[in-house]
Amino acid sequence: MKFQLPADLSYAAISELPLMIPNSGKSMAFDVANVDDSEISTMLLGEAERAPARVVIRVAGGCKGPIKAKMPVLFGYFAKGCVFEANGVQHVFQGYCFSGGTDTNAVTNVPAYLARIFNCISGSTTPRTARMGIDTGVTGGVTVDSYGTGLDTKQHAAMVVQEDVKEVLSWSGDLRVYISFMKSCMRHGFKCAVTICNGGDVTLDEALLALLNGIPIIIIQGTERSADRLATAHLEGKWKELFEESFNTEGRELNVELGKRDYVDQINFSDLVRIAKFDENLEDLGASTFAKAHYELGLLTPVS
Repeated sequence: MKFQLPADLSYAAISELPLMIPNSGKSMAFDVANVDDSEISTMLLGEAERAPARVVIRVAGGCKGPIKAKMPVLFGYFAKGCVFEANGVQHVFQGYCFSGGTDTNAVTNVPAYLARIFNCISGSTTPRTARMGIDTGVTGGVTVDSYGTGLDTKQHAAMVVQEDVKEVLSWSGDLRVYISFMKSCMRHGFKCAVTICNGGDVTLDEALLALLNGIPIIIIQGTERSADRLATAHLEGKWKELFEESFNTEGRELNVELGKRDYVDQINFSDLVRIAKFDENLEDLGASTFAKAHYELGLLTPVS
């Protein structure tokens, strides 16, 4: 029997469904770790190994600008992008999907959303950018930044990363933590990729650092900002300019990676980069291109 997506793919409808793979208890697992803790990758690997398939996807990016109004249909786009049929065989996502984990009804909520549709495991790593708090209002839960943003409590597990008990991190504070984890996963035989949707300079640097470490990326062209900049660089063969911008700008992630400048010439962009289209003029919004990208990178599992 073929897998069928729910008829109503709205975030509100899917959020009411239970996790396809239930947690062992009633609560979501929650950990706090110092950024230099050598056991972080081991803990995250334990979560990834709960999934039926040895696949890890990081959902990176943001949802600022005009794309914010399109987020309701973007959730469905992500769901449809996790199903692909090739040679009469259906393939679906059954791995570990994780994001920045904040509860904003946007890209960071995608893993928990997918975990209510597919047999997959959801999680997150979130940098602590302010003193944490407990929301004493209606929603409850832990807040991790100065805006009072909470964590998505619909995930399987969440990890907050901090400098130490006193010092906080920047918005990109968990970047090297999760890149290191994904490299570890690849050494253990996992297929991995970072999905890029919208986003600013942090997202841009996430993509560049992933490529420097041999981790494939899927760019969702049409979601604006950094995603579209990355797509243009790939299509026009201008990756070098983006890398140099980050290498040469104080405060950007690659500014502390100057020793890796020569690695850029060794990156096989045709192997590591896929572009998916998000276009409201297409019947499926372009989700079939997203599904094909997942399939080509070995991120989907045959089920029929």
